[in-house]
Amino acid sequence: MRERAVEAADRRIWGDDDRFAERNGWRATRASLFVRRYRDPRFDRLALDPDAGREEIPVAAEDGIPAGGGLRLAGGFRG
Repeated sequence: MRERAVEAADRRIWGDDDRFAERNGWRATRASLFVRRYRDPRFDRLALDPDAGREEIPVAAEDGIPAGGGLRLAGGFRG
């Protein structure tokens, strides 16, 4: 009886977060009682893409400004 009450409390505490994770395609792992780990599986793709989706931007040697002029930020996650 006590065990069922503890399990119910665990589900009640983490229920909203578990549903949020499921809606977003995340994996929810019950690490222990009242402890969850959430992981977005897109992070696993980073191991397959070592440059993490960054672009190579050619830089003009004489002035150090990216080709095309001006500053341009590149990078990010392709998901």
